[in-house]
Formats: sequence, C-alpha cells, structure tokens
Amino acid sequence: MSVLSRASRRHWRASVLLAALTLGLWVLLVLVLPFAAAALDRAAFAGLPLGRWMLAQGALAGLLLLVAAHNRRQDRLDDRVGLDDE
Repeated sequence: MSVLSRASRRHWRASVLLAALTLGLWVLLVLVLPFAAAALDRAAFAGLPLGRWMLAQGALAGLLLLVAAHNRRQDRLDDRVGLDDE
C-alpha cells in the first residue's frame, strides 16, 4: 500500500466525519430546535417569545455559521494533502 493511498484514505475518512458532524448539527438546528421552541417561549427577547425568535433568526444565523465553519475546516483538511480549490 503506497503512502499516497493511506493519506487519501485518511483524508476521505476525515472528510466523511466532518460531513457527518455538520449534518448532525444541521439536524439539531433545523429539526430539534423547533420542538424545543415551545419550552423556550416562556422567556422573551426583543419583546418576542424566545423560541419563535430563535427559529426565525437564530437558526438562520446558526446555519450560516455552520456552513462557514464546515467550509473552513474542509479547506484545512484539503490543504494538508495538497488539494487545491481549482
């Protein structure tokens, strides 16, 4: 087994793990948070029930941050094995 194939396998495993982690966090933000919204509605933020505010604003901001973090981490993984964006 060559060194390149071992490095490629490690890179692939790390990429799949990163994708699975990102997907898990996405599911948490998009599917689990709405179920918890009713419990969060007891508190208020900016005059609105906290649960509804988080669904409208917080989940969107969280998803944007999640995408940015995934992209940054994947770029670092790709740089380790010498892969370019182009």
